[in-house]
Amino acid sequence: MIRAGRQHRVRTLADIAAQQGIAVQTLLNSRQHQAEGFPAPLNGTGRPKLYDAEQVDAYLAGRPVPLLPKTDDDADLLDRQEAAHLRGMTPKQWDTRKTDPVVHEHLVLAGGVEHWPRAVVRDH
Repeated sequence: MIRAGRQHRVRTLADIAAQQGIAVQTLLNSRQHQAEGFPAPLNGTGRPKLYDAEQVDAYLAGRPVPLLPKTDDDADLLDRQEAAHLRGMTPKQWDTRKTDPVVHEHLVLAGGVEHWPRAVVRDH
């Protein structure tokens, strides 16, 4: 989930590799993104993995990684798995639901991954 107001802070592993001036494969081979203390992905099961830039920047600079907000907000952005879970559906059922124009018009791409605001998922 991308917490409300943090969409502009989303980074992919490709973004993180580019920030460091290395190839994505080099980043993957180094397993830096799996090291202890590296920020957890925002989307546990989704692909590509998305990360919060503020957390990544702090980690790379050797500073404490800031915590993300814990309180749910209607403007939080939910990916396919999270949207399906909130609605009590399977992801495949969500794939059908997301085509409804009332839902589809609120589609947000973050890091190349489809997301919808929590309020839209819950209320429509």
